[in-house]
Amino acid sequence: MMSFKKRFGLALLDATPHICLVLSLMHVTFLVVDLFNRAMAFVNNDITKWLLLVSAMFTLVLCSDLHVTAKDKKRPLRVGIRVCTIAAVLTVFVFILDHETKIINTTVVKCLFYVYATTSAALSVYGIIHRRRLLQNQGE
Repeated sequence: MMSFKKRFGLALLDATPHICLVLSLMHVTFLVVDLFNRAMAFVNNDITKWLLLVSAMFTLVLCSDLHVTAKDKKRPLRVGIRVCTIAAVLTVFVFILDHETKIINTTVVKCLFYVYATTSAALSVYGIIHRRRLLQNQGE
């Protein structure tokens, strides 16, 4: 019989790829809408900044889970995990720095967010498939 902590932790790890996928697709949508209509100000919104922080934290959990549990770490997966981890850490730093410098509206930071959101979405899809394989292997 598993304890409540272990069941909660496994449930959180199972939900993490889905949460990351939803949040990363939201950020891609916000960036595209903000590209065509700056008056909407999705990127420079406080709610979006906090969602970026939450998304970065979940992405770091996803990357660490994939790094530990993925047995067939081929080169594209390893590179994707590294790029996504670096982009997530840089996103956290941008969140911290933005309260003083308003760095979030620069072109370089928006490009960083595109890289972060797309790699996070790709790793989330792989994470969902990977978690399903793990559950199938446990059931056998």
